[in-house]
Amino acid sequence: MGEDVARGEQAGPATVAAWVTYDVGNALFFTGIVGLFFPLWVTGEMGGDDATVGYTLAAAMAINLIAAPIVGAYSDQSRRRIPFLAIFTLLCVGATLVLGGDNLNLSLALFAVAVISLSTADIFYNAMLTQVSTEENRGKIGGLGVGIGYLGAILAVAIGLVFVDTRGYEFGFRAIGVLVLLASLPLLVLAREQTSPAKSLTPSEIARGTVDQLSSTLSIVRDFPGLGRFLFARFWYSWVLYTASTFAVLYAIETVEFDVGQAQIVLLVGILVAVPSGLAWGMIVDRIGPRITMIAVLSGWLVFAALAVAIPLLDISNQSWFGIAALGGLLVAGLWAADRPFLLRLTSREYLGEFFGLHSMASRLGAIVGPFTWGYLSVTLGLGQPAAMLSLLGCGVIALLLIRGVSDRAVVPSEEPVRDP
Repeated sequence: MGEDVARGEQAGPATVAAWVTYDVGNALFFTGIVGLFFPLWVTGEMGGDDATVGYTLAAAMAINLIAAPIVGAYSDQSRRRIPFLAIFTLLCVGATLVLGGDNLNLSLALFAVAVISLSTADIFYNAMLTQVSTEENRGKIGGLGVGIGYLGAILAVAIGLVFVDTRGYEFGFRAIGVLVLLASLPLLVLAREQTSPAKSLTPSEIARGTVDQLSSTLSIVRDFPGLGRFLFARFWYSWVLYTASTFAVLYAIETVEFDVGQAQIVLLVGILVAVPSGLAWGMIVDRIGPRITMIAVLSGWLVFAALAVAIPLLDISNQSWFGIAALGGLLVAGLWAADRPFLLRLTSREYLGEFFGLHSMASRLGAIVGPFTWGYLSVTLGLGQPAAMLSLLGCGVIALLLIRGVSDRAVVPSEEPVRDP
């Protein structure tokens, strides 16, 4: 299979389906645990607030920020990615299954472990996009993963609406842990390494090679035109996405004054729009390229954020939030559909593990600063959630300006830089 992938031939349909199914579990976790049940449990039952959630998530992402490029480079040195994908996915499942109880600090630590683990697993999952697609259909396959993946988000909201009110948040934690495991198993079983494992390398040799590889990764980034600027833009729009997805429900409850059920229904509207939008945006990416797609999406985000700030301040009818939620679902799907193909346009296959590690590092840095800033502005400084939302509007402006200066002309083999031996 490694030779097939190197020639750009797509993996079999079973592996493609398994790759897409993994995204269902990913969406289940980040919607159900990070964006819904855990923040509601912390603020509603354990006496915490936005800062409790935001600071914990920021700490988790800080650890992942350090781990992501190291693990990515280590996987390149060892030429193994599937074991890392399995280990970190199973760590996330295990931590999720034991969330809850009377000890808030313990659950905050377990939450951090789960977030770190699945975020690290995403490095290897994202890198597999080249294994399940070709240059011609990469946007479509990536968009399919985004769109179908949102079924996991729908399922997470359904669990909340049907079971959590009667059986509690701990039931939601357990249910999502089991479902994430089931969604990930097909890929863990069917996935194969793209290349043969490295031979005659001891762990210490791999570790030394990892350090050497990391030391040269940042220097080689400049040899890929636009890559550094793209990664910097990803920091800003990841700040927006991770923060908005984490605090959307709390914003709906505390600022818009919805009850928990209404907030979940509004969230569901956004998710239902995102499902078909992921595939549609994927086809758009294939047709017009990831750069133009991302410019359109980020421009739409500015409208979304401005409305999200203005509606509660101007006391506009809460019914308008259903339209805002639909717009949000459309835009988030578009950004994720363009993101991975954009990176693959700017890089070469040889450095996938490293560059997806940097790709992950950029987003994790945004996921550190974003939730921390939200908690600091809204709680520590006492400025409230609308001020925190306004800061996300500024982040969107910066991301848009950066992306406008990046070309998405694909790197071809003859242009790929060669690392010094």
